[in-house]
Amino acid sequence: MASNSAMRWPWIVSLAAFLWSAQALAEPPATPTAATPRPVVHEGFFDKPVFLSLGAVATLGNPEARGTFGGELSFVRWLDDRPGHFTLGSYAQGEYVAGNTGRVSGGLQASYALFGIETGYAYQRLLEDKLNQHSLQITPFISTGTWYIGFRMLVPVTPTGAPIGMLVLGLKIPINVGKDMDIDVRLFHWD
Repeated sequence: MASNSAMRWPWIVSLAAFLWSAQALAEPPATPTAATPRPVVHEGFFDKPVFLSLGAVATLGNPEARGTFGGELSFVRWLDDRPGHFTLGSYAQGEYVAGNTGRVSGGLQASYALFGIETGYAYQRLLEDKLNQHSLQITPFISTGTWYIGFRMLVPVTPTGAPIGMLVLGLKIPINVGKDMDIDVRLFHWD
């Protein structure tokens, strides 16, 4: 025969369910009204246009290879709602250089209108007969958001290697994850 406490559990659970459902039926459902404020979607960091961009990057003039190819991920926040003003952000790049070598870098970027600069750390794995190179990367660039061209300078912070300069070309797909841009569409009509 089952104990008294084991027989009470179904009654206690049934009573709790009954009381909860009675309370739910007694309260009218919440209905949205015109006075109900809309939730604010863009607050804090995302209250301005913020772009997450993924793209391809290529360089010309690297002494280790005629050209390199790789990818870039960047995250940029506008400091104003309108285009043509200051932006701040970060970037990460990875490139195939030559043979079994590669280069990765990451750092900060800033721009005003079309002109900007990237500064960061770069690590390049060199060919087997050379040591790896750690460098400060400085890249002034011109960008429209979907394409850019720049001049990358790698200044070694290790005893191996010499400063390197190369032309950088890139294409990006920017995705706005922040507030919409405040652009006057009348600027784009020619009629």
